[in-house]
Amino acid sequence: INVNYIPNSNSTKWFADANGLQNVTVTSGTNTTPTVAATPSPASIAASDPITVTVKVAGAAGRPTPSGTVSVTGHNGILSASLVGGTGQITARPVWLTVGNDTLPVAYSGDSNYNAATTTVNVAVGKANTSLVVSPTPANITTADSLSVYVTVLGFGFFPVPTGSLTLTSGTYTSTPVAVG
Repeated sequence: INVNYIPNSNSTKWFADANGLQNVTVTSGTNTTPTVAATPSPASIAASDPITVTVKVAGAAGRPTPSGTVSVTGHNGILSASLVGGTGQITARPVWLTVGNDTLPVAYSGDSNYNAATTTVNVAVGKANTSLVVSPTPANITTADSLSVYVTVLGFGFFPVPTGSLTLTSGTYTSTPVAVG
């Protein structure tokens, strides 16, 4: 901007002409749509493992860093995080995902400089690990003794009690299936 001052007849006795120059950066004044990228870590998990999704929101060159929130929608709800330096991290617990290949929607809320934007993130979820606790009673027997076997099926704390059946085998012996859960 170039400004010229010319004094009127009352001021010419006291003030000289003057020029001023100042640069001004002009932007469009409208919001732009940022780039949203989401990365899971790890990309492949067991259903019993948590996962962290890092969401990076990149603005236009010369514009402010995006602020606001990002969210990831899983099968059991929406988790969100505030952006810090254009990045947000969301950690999901196991029951939030389902076994298989999940494509999860990711959303950026937008702010005074940027429009809301979306993307997706892919996560491969395998079955949760199952453990068995086998307790024979008594621990030592002869061929003439009977044996009781107690079995506990352990799932993961966030999941429902495992259901299904158990079959015991030893040598030529195979039990009939017994319901679990």
